[in-house]
Amino acid sequence: MKKKTKSKGKGRLKLTALVKLLDFTNINLSVEGRTGKRGRPPRNPEAMLKAFIVLVFKGFSERELETFLRNYPFWSRLCGFKGTPPCHATFSNFKRRIGEDTLKKVQKDFVQQLIDAGAVKLVKVAVDSSALSTVLKDTEAKWGCTKDGYFFGYKIHIACCADSELPVAISVTTGNVHDSTQCLQLMKEARAYKTQIIYMIADSAYDSIDIYETLKELYNIISVVPYNP
Repeated sequence: MKKKTKSKGKGRLKLTALVKLLDFTNINLSVEGRTGKRGRPPRNPEAMLKAFIVLVFKGFSERELETFLRNYPFWSRLCGFKGTPPCHATFSNFKRRIGEDTLKKVQKDFVQQLIDAGAVKLVKVAVDSSALSTVLKDTEAKWGCTKDGYFFGYKIHIACCADSELPVAISVTTGNVHDSTQCLQLMKEARAYKTQIIYMIADSAYDSIDIYETLKELYNIISVVPYNP
């Protein structure tokens, strides 16, 4: 498991191209009526969903997303926000109102569109996790350990296209949950896309006979994982 880092590199799918490729017509219908009617007028669901693409792709929290959009107006405009982008509380409320299940459906729709368009070749899937630290007063968080030491908070477990680094399946757990326990479920979700995955790539935290045998038997997927002595 590694600490959260921001992605850079030539071969990775550009977010600007990603947003232009996507068709939001059906996705907007899936969130209509879920964004609330009280208080201030709700933000454009399409703009909010585009912002969540940025959040997932870059590994941001809602607070980091707010800072990023305010510091880089180009990205705020690309998402479709006019004027000042939403604060982190607005993003959190949006996610709560539409629900985790709807967000997952939206993400899956996005990924399948990219696969169908030929923008993503989901042949090799990389699985990893990142530490998400939080304040000690968070009653749901737990202590966990990385190679850099102990942390208090959560883990975000991600399966992504190894070539483009596009996340295709995500789960969030408390910090004390071992990385390997999430691998099979992540790969099951990744395998649900209309494509043929050949390799699962991970670090030595995922060195498990059960993982190797299950992926090979159920999906004919080859695991590429270093030995954990």
